[in-house]
Amino acid sequence: MAMKVLITGAGGMLGHLLAEHCAARGDEVVAHERDGLDITDERAVREAFAVARPDAVINCAAWTDVDGCELDPQRAFLVNSQGVESLATASRLAGASFVTVSTDYVFDGRKVEGFYTQRDDPHPLSAYGAAKLEGERRAQV
Repeated sequence: MAMKVLITGAGGMLGHLLAEHCAARGDEVVAHERDGLDITDERAVREAFAVARPDAVINCAAWTDVDGCELDPQRAFLVNSQGVESLATASRLAGASFVTVSTDYVFDGRKVEGFYTQRDDPHPLSAYGAAKLEGERRAQV
């Protein structure tokens, strides 16, 4: 069944590939790059949702400059936490499913065997990881 999918961060590799994948499946894709939708601007997010009326939202937008996040943790939290919360809230209000992409930086890298899963306790060691973890938590609004 085809859906209308809104994808943020579509200028990045993952967002671009997801947009292509969804379109190839027959979904209607509304792809936003950074310049097209500032996820930290709640008004812009609400307007984008009002126009798109998506069934599903996939957030690939993030500030991924790990060193930059260390130098400007306030901006890291604005984009990677508050921006995610704005998208999650708009998704809930629109009745759309919401998926946000996280990072292995929410973990400390000390696990000896196997891959990290959602059952592992996060322990970020950087501003980037802490902001992404807070974004995960805020996505659960």
